[in-house]
Amino acid sequence: MIETAPAMADLALALAAGAAFGGLHFGLLWLSVNRLAHGGRAWVFAAGALARMALVVAALVWFLVIADTGLVELGVAALGFLAVRLAATRIVKRGLQER
Repeated sequence: MIETAPAMADLALALAAGAAFGGLHFGLLWLSVNRLAHGGRAWVFAAGALARMALVVAALVWFLVIADTGLVELGVAALGFLAVRLAATRIVKRGLQER
């Protein structure tokens, strides 16, 4: 019998990888915006945007080509990325409400 469904360990790894890429992406976004807000140059912000875009493209290449995963694992990784995004926006909202 050929097993085509991904194992739970593969899904957990995909979720963790998506969350890690999300954390790195939103960490870089925070650094870029923070530097721009404190008198940074616009080109540094643009360079940060390019770095974040390259990170997302690298993550897609890693998932689909290097790791040879399927669309299910990619979808689970996207859920991990989304979970980090939701957490980041809640943290920022809470910080803004405390001001």
